[in-house]
Amino acid sequence: MNIFKAALKYHKVSVFTILLIFIGGIYSLVTMPRRASPEITIREALVIAIYPGATAQQVEEQVTKSIENKLFTYSEVKKDKTYSTSKDGLVVVNVTIEDWVDSPDLFWERLGQGLFLLSQTDLPKGVLGPIVDSDFGDVVALIISVETDNHTYSELKTYAETIENNLRKIPS
Repeated sequence: MNIFKAALKYHKVSVFTILLIFIGGIYSLVTMPRRASPEITIREALVIAIYPGATAQQVEEQVTKSIENKLFTYSEVKKDKTYSTSKDGLVVVNVTIEDWVDSPDLFWERLGQGLFLLSQTDLPKGVLGPIVDSDFGDVVALIISVETDNHTYSELKTYAETIENNLRKIPS
């Protein structure tokens, strides 16, 4: 049977279906999240510690190993995706957490507290940190518009490009 003939023959069902779709659309419109940018969960953070005056080998032996041992006591840490870089006076550990962690922010807070306790007990005197930097995924956006009544679009485009180039020269 043709769908259009069926819709005309059973018009009450057709009207009910259209009404149901309309109500579903209104409900979706009302409950839709209204954010300028979507919420993205970043499952990576940096653990940074500074050991002034120490060589890369000293940093590795005295700081990096202690931090890694502490990190790997947490079941939330993906051990195969976590790695460290030791340099003269500095260690940076890239930490990735498991996908099943529901609230990464709470874990980063707990990790920061655990690393603070580590710095008080196991790390040598003079080590600054370690700190957990999990905010590098935050983004700030700025929209600037230019309008005129006296110039053409090509002049306006040239002017906007000049503004853009000058803004890029600002260090911050």
